[in-house]
Amino acid sequence: MSTTIRLAGLAFATALLAPDAGEAQAPRTLSSPTEFPEPFSNIVAIRERSDGSLLVSDRSEKALYRVDFGRGTYDKIGGNGAGPQEYETVGALYPLAGDTTLLVDVGNFRLALLDPASKIVATTPLMMDNTLRMPRGSDARGNLYWDQARQVSSQSGIEPLEGGTAPIIRWRFGSNAMDTVAMIARSGRAAVSTWRMSGGSASAVTPTKRPAYSAQDAWVVAADGRIAVVHHEDYHVEWIPPNGTRLSGNPIPYQPVNVGRAEKEAWIDAQGDRTMTMRIAGQGTRTFTTPKPKMEEVDFPDVLPAFNPQAVYVAPEGDIWVRRYEAASAPGELYDVIDAKGALREQVRLPKGHRLLGLGHGVLYAYHADEDDLKWLERYPR
Repeated sequence: MSTTIRLAGLAFATALLAPDAGEAQAPRTLSSPTEFPEPFSNIVAIRERSDGSLLVSDRSEKALYRVDFGRGTYDKIGGNGAGPQEYETVGALYPLAGDTTLLVDVGNFRLALLDPASKIVATTPLMMDNTLRMPRGSDARGNLYWDQARQVSSQSGIEPLEGGTAPIIRWRFGSNAMDTVAMIARSGRAAVSTWRMSGGSASAVTPTKRPAYSAQDAWVVAADGRIAVVHHEDYHVEWIPPNGTRLSGNPIPYQPVNVGRAEKEAWIDAQGDRTMTMRIAGQGTRTFTTPKPKMEEVDFPDVLPAFNPQAVYVAPEGDIWVRRYEAASAPGELYDVIDAKGALREQVRLPKGHRLLGLGHGVLYAYHADEDDLKWLERYPR
């Protein structure tokens, strides 16, 4: 038996990028990481706690782990299921006040609130009043944030909204109050695809061209509630504090890179065979894989945008890290470190084959994959 599902979504750019030739300082390359002694299968999110331990979401294992780098140990938190203190498919982790954490439980299509002891104490549906409350950020006051870049359709699921602007919504877990705190520019390039699912795999039926290396605004939320909007036009950072006063930094120079065969292959390779979890009417939650797109199924731009909108991170100290797009031959991921005034402070490069996961107090967390595609967690001093 097969089920046909129509999916839609904004493109997720995942590529490599190059520093501006005119930058005064050469990028600083990170080195000498502490590697955790046990591998993971598919790390999708981390959250650093006040004692230096980590919460790690492993989607393939459907497990949430507590990791102690100092001791080299880890343990699984909770169990799988649909009960009030269980989760089904782990996703993003968002820090709230103290060591309180929000877990996105995609399998149960809900948000789970974990207390400082990492015990689930409350849940709420992801979908309420025809609004998808899929967080993209959080602050230490207990607020969650997302952007209305997509709308919900009863016939086709979640549709991308093309062009124009989208509001960033602020919402406190457990309340009904929501407000708009900023506006961002949407991407004008979206794709809708139809997939046929059979067993644990999916095949494309009538895909439209999938956009790659999308140029669009990005945003992150600092612990104090300040929002940093990274504008793709005239590449610069705008800070919006809770009182609404805006502070815009100067344009950050970059040299566009032509998209050639190598950049196209790098983008396709980075897609991998993705695992997706969907709720299907009458069938509950189903997990399946989607294959890498073919070259002719992808809409590539002529030149790379300045940065990857899906790779913007905020440090506990308040700086943000923005991943630059570079040529496929670049020697590892390159990040612009931008301060609270929107000024470029420095550039930092990770070693080739290592991927940034998040930022902690004075440290950076990344991983690299071995030949068996196992993921090895690393902690670098910043």
